[in-house]
Amino acid sequence: MTFNQAGEVCCQALAMLCKALSQLEVGEICVAAFGKELRILHPLSETWTAQNGATALSEFTFQQTETNIKGMMSSSLDYLDAERGRVMSDVRFGGHHLLQILIIVSDGRIVENRDEVRQFVTRAQKNWQLVVFVIVDNPADPTATFSNSIVDMQVVRFGTNGAMITEPFMQDFPFPFYLVVKDITTLPDILSDSLRQWFEVLSLQL
Repeated sequence: MTFNQAGEVCCQALAMLCKALSQLEVGEICVAAFGKELRILHPLSETWTAQNGATALSEFTFQQTETNIKGMMSSSLDYLDAERGRVMSDVRFGGHHLLQILIIVSDGRIVENRDEVRQFVTRAQKNWQLVVFVIVDNPADPTATFSNSIVDMQVVRFGTNGAMITEPFMQDFPFPFYLVVKDITTLPDILSDSLRQWFEVLSLQL
């Protein structure tokens, strides 16, 4: 993810998110990098500190030439399932529901089959796993002749009669819970408000 230096901005957004989640004492925090494959940089079983958080963030290189969203979702959900078993086995947990949140920070430019990606989102929701996609968008450039914003992107497909149809890129985005963020300094507040609403929606669906 090197498009318009999106990688650097995503790293800044991730650092801000981790700091906010840590201050809120939401529980265990995991950080992973994904491209062609998923790499766990800070596992849930390790205590999150500013020092090991900085170490994890320094491991991001954004050098992988391929982004496998389906592979990332499959590996992430398998990992969360395994970690759920670890936590639930603790007698102190008391059998309560364990809500896990998977926050994906990316530029959002998904080119894979969206129906197949959506199957993983459905799997997560059925298992009390909330998947949130944070799209770090490109800020407006008044000197540019065209917009690089994801909300202005168009995709072309062919209808059943062979006619060419142009649609907004975000029209069929496979992640129902997503944020488009242009100013990352607003991310903690926006995410906090959105999570409250999404928790309610998820509870009604389960």
